[in-house]
Amino acid sequence: MAGKKPIVIALSADYAGEAEALAQRLGLLWKGVAEGPGSADDAALRLGADGLVLCAAEGELRVDLTHMLPRLTQRNLATELLVKAAKVKGDRSQMFAVDATAGFGEDALLLAAAGFRGGLVGRHPYRVGTLC
Repeated sequence: MAGKKPIVIALSADYAGEAEALAQRLGLLWKGVAEGPGSADDAALRLGADGLVLCAAEGELRVDLTHMLPRLTQRNLATELLVKAAKVKGDRSQMFAVDATAGFGEDALLLAAAGFRGGLVGRHPYRVGTLC
């Protein structure tokens, strides 16, 4: 997929509006609702009931953060080192934190759960797109 921009498709009409908005936000080509699996040569962000998947000839990338759920309780967030390091007095919703090495979004998720507004920056904008 190196150097090739993925297309964006919806796997059903239920996801068409959200998929089209994602394509606009990422500056990608919106191809509509998929009528089949598509070409294996086409890099694509596919949105459907199972979430957003980045597909290419090399394989698929699906981000699943459900393993993070136990860490997102208020009690557990208070012990997270990242949250402690970013903690400020006052209203955290007025703070904006950027996860500049977004990876799979775990740090950004922790900060958002702790009340921070934030953003993601990553080396691969399409991978970051699967997190937003």
